[in-house]
Amino acid sequence: MSDKYAPSGAIDMKAMIQAEKKKRQQADKIIQITRETAFNLLQDMRHLLILDVRPAEEFEKNHLRDSFNFTLEDIETKLPEFLKYCKTSQDRLRDTTDTHRRLIIVTSVADEDVEGIKPLLKEVLAFHKIMKLKNGFADFHEKYPFLCLNSESTEEEVKKAESRYPSEIIPNKLFLGNFINSLNEEHFKNLNITKLIGMTPNEAENMEESKCISKYIHLKMDELVKPDLDFEELQTLVTTTIDDGEGAVLIYCLQGNLSAAVCIHMLMQEKKWGRELAAAAIMNKRPEVKNIPTWLFQQIDAPKIDVMASSALHQLLS
Repeated sequence: MSDKYAPSGAIDMKAMIQAEKKKRQQADKIIQITRETAFNLLQDMRHLLILDVRPAEEFEKNHLRDSFNFTLEDIETKLPEFLKYCKTSQDRLRDTTDTHRRLIIVTSVADEDVEGIKPLLKEVLAFHKIMKLKNGFADFHEKYPFLCLNSESTEEEVKKAESRYPSEIIPNKLFLGNFINSLNEEHFKNLNITKLIGMTPNEAENMEESKCISKYIHLKMDELVKPDLDFEELQTLVTTTIDDGEGAVLIYCLQGNLSAAVCIHMLMQEKKWGRELAAAAIMNKRPEVKNIPTWLFQQIDAPKIDVMASSALHQLLS
């Protein structure tokens, strides 16, 4: 393999995508995101704030968890309150020099124009990445009503809505998680997860009693002993399981690293990407992937391709 295509031994995408990130910032665009992307972003609320610009009555009836509401017409009167909210609500939003500060704008309809508040969000509030829910609130609520609340939601309902879900890798088909994600029956029901692939030292107990899971596959693996993985065989197992009956698959391990490596390999084969690019794409869906150990990352096969393909990077970063 030539040096041009040789991947590094650890996940460090900074040098690889720095130029593309700068282009994004300079372009100063509000990025359109799908409901699936928004779902994954909500699983890691660090550096993230949700601004709902729908009318107050719509917001009170139903809204995304952890969101702030004001209409574009009320921007002048609501701005001081919003500034206070940004600075004091949570530590993750206080540092305006944080280059990971992100904002999701929620509108009533898909084509609602929000460009007018872009300078405010960029210059006054210093959000470095501004996104807009592509098809409006109703589209998100249709698929993920369990992540939405209203003015009469109970404390228990709020707690459930704010719980951490597994990450959606292939919409409606494949989710990635850790051991904790494998224990929540309500999450299985909400996401229509009916099949589990567990890469853990010990087999799960009482799985036959689950009301949601129709198929459970246990692969005895312990990350502490640094197992050698047969990625081709694992990919075949995952794709076969996805196609076997209705419902989605959750692949998981204790810490989420072994299962993440399998998803990286699958994306490499599907997109013909290199390891770094595939890992960055999975990391976009589940940030913990950045913690995958070097010994495991080096095991993933690396096809001879140009991982710096500009079009692929633009697609990834959006």
